[in-house]
Amino acid sequence: KEALLALLPELSVSEHQNYVDWLQELKEKGSQLLKKPSATTEPSSDLASKLKEAEETQNTLQAECDQYRTILAETEGMLRDLQKSVEEEEQVWKAKVGVAEEELQKSRVTVKHLEDTIEKLKGELESSDQVREHTSHLEAELEKHMAAASAECQNYAKEVAGLRQLLLESQSQLDTAKSEAQKQSDELALVRQQLSEMKSHVEDGDVAGSPAVPTGVSPAEQDPVKLRMQLERTEATLEDEQTRRQQLTAEFEEAQTTACRLQEELEKLRATGPLESSGTEEAVQLKERLEKEKKLTSDLGRAATKLQELLKTTQEQLAKEKDTVKKLQERLEKTEDGSSSKEGTSV
Repeated sequence: KEALLALLPELSVSEHQNYVDWLQELKEKGSQLLKKPSATTEPSSDLASKLKEAEETQNTLQAECDQYRTILAETEGMLRDLQKSVEEEEQVWKAKVGVAEEELQKSRVTVKHLEDTIEKLKGELESSDQVREHTSHLEAELEKHMAAASAECQNYAKEVAGLRQLLLESQSQLDTAKSEAQKQSDELALVRQQLSEMKSHVEDGDVAGSPAVPTGVSPAEQDPVKLRMQLERTEATLEDEQTRRQQLTAEFEEAQTTACRLQEELEKLRATGPLESSGTEEAVQLKERLEKEKKLTSDLGRAATKLQELLKTTQEQLAKEKDTVKKLQERLEKTEDGSSSKEGTSV
């Protein structure tokens, strides 16, 4: 370039002009510059050689320029291909990044859900520990209640055995009292019959008038009206005592029936099989059974006490009736003796 500029100073030189444009300008202006007469005094042979050298240099430079253009075109093609490949790869990577972000978001949601689940499981674990402790406490309490219930059952068994013995004794005494009552009923019937006869005798004597009074007879026995009133009072007393005795017998039998029924219920309750449930249900059922046994035992005790009281009252009533019958028999004997004396005197 410097050599050509030295030969052809008319060529313009610009700092911003590239080499290819300068060569193009050299082609366009070279022929015109060569046609101009040279102002130099150099010989034409030198100029021809320099021109030839310049043409060769130009050709060489042109070849290099063509080669550079080819390389540049190939490089541009490679760059375009590379850019296209990069853009395609960028799209692929963008898609992959989008998928990865979606997966990351899903993973975050899953992690959050797992964290919530872990917290919930921790709470449930703490709750299960509390439930386990509460269950252990309930089991210990149940064992204590079972031991206390067993001891209470044994006490109830002893009480029931005593009450059963008391019932047997009451039954024996009741049978004796029934026999005695039957005996007293027979005696009362006999006394009633004798009283009826005496009443008839007294009424007959009342109709016949007042006979002669025998010696050794009390004034009450000599007065037929008083004697009849006394007989009526005695008969009313006997009827009241018999009614009272029948009422006591009915109450006694009712109390005995109640005691037998309570005893049967208690035996049936004790014959029930073991509890099939467990835990709190077992404790509740056991408590209900114990309460029922306690109530039945208490009712049975009250029934036995009532039987004893009725038996005592019946025995006292029988003793009173026996005394009354004895007195009536004595009076009847005296009255019969007095009647016989009256009849003899009348005759």
